Amino acid sequence: MASKPESRPRPLFADAGAPPAPPRDVPVPHSAQPTPPAPVRQVRPLDLPPAPPPVVQTRVAAVRLPAPAPPPLPTPVSVKALVLPDPAPAAASTPAYAPASLLFDEGKGSDIERLKRQAIASFTAIATGQLEALDEAIRDLLPVDVANLAAWGNTLLRRVEAMTVELQRLTAAVASWNVGEVIEKCNAAMGAAGLWKIFKRNSPGSLKPAFELILAQAPPTLAALDDLAQRVAPCRDAFVAWLLLLKVVPQVLPLRDIEAEALSRRGHLLTLSAQHFDLLEPQLEQLRRQVITWQSEVEQLVRVTLPVWELANVRPAR
Repeated sequence: MASKPESRPRPLFADAGAPPAPPRDVPVPHSAQPTPPAPVRQVRPLDLPPAPPPVVQTRVAAVRLPAPAPPPLPTPVSVKALVLPDPAPAAASTPAYAPASLLFDEGKGSDIERLKRQAIASFTAIATGQLEALDEAIRDLLPVDVANLAAWGNTLLRRVEAMTVELQRLTAAVASWNVGEVIEKCNAAMGAAGLWKIFKRNSPGSLKPAFELILAQAPPTLAALDDLAQRVAPCRDAFVAWLLLLKVVPQVLPLRDIEAEALSRRGHLLTLSAQHFDLLEPQLEQLRRQVITWQSEVEQLVRVTLPVWELANVRPAR
């Protein structure tokens, strides 16, 4: 006989003694009394700190200041016209400086201009005196011909000759003083044992006129030596310019054979004169130092040594 299927499935692991669970699909019967509503939950207010007072923003209006009054105008001061004296005319003996290139080729860039540029480029740093000496040498060179090249540098040679003659004259004048001999006589007379008192000759006092003459001639001699020393530097710059042009002229100017030979002979003469000029400056300085030394020695004898010696040795006349 076939088994009747159960109306609902039975759980696999259900307890056998447990009562059967009610079916899910069966609605629960409503009771006659209504279900009381759930009690309303009371919400407790949250205690918050008091809010800060609102920030009040104050707007500051810009202050408009009145425009400043213009400063009072100063009282004009009466100005007197300044009357300047008329400028003194330039001395006729002092020629105005003008570059040789502008005098002879009017700045057109000719051979003379190239000659000057190449000569200036040979200097490491050219001074004003050297530039003037270079212009003078270029003026003396033009026009380039045999007659002018044969006489080129005569002005410089005359200057060196005049300096040599002046130095020789001053040397002879200083030598005529016989300062060394007079000082030696004075020292020997002061060291004598009194023989000069018997003959009354060659006494130290008799040499005072010679000493005073030396002191009178020393200042003008030193002034002449200083004037001669001031002429050394321009003459040295002139020799530098002339000897430099001797090398530059054949490179720039087209010279004929006879002109090149005349320039070579003139260059040899200028070179010898430059060597002689190099000896003038040390001789001049040596003579100047000698005069200063003798002047100081004679002043010491006249002002100090002789008066002290006379006080100690000369007896008053009875």
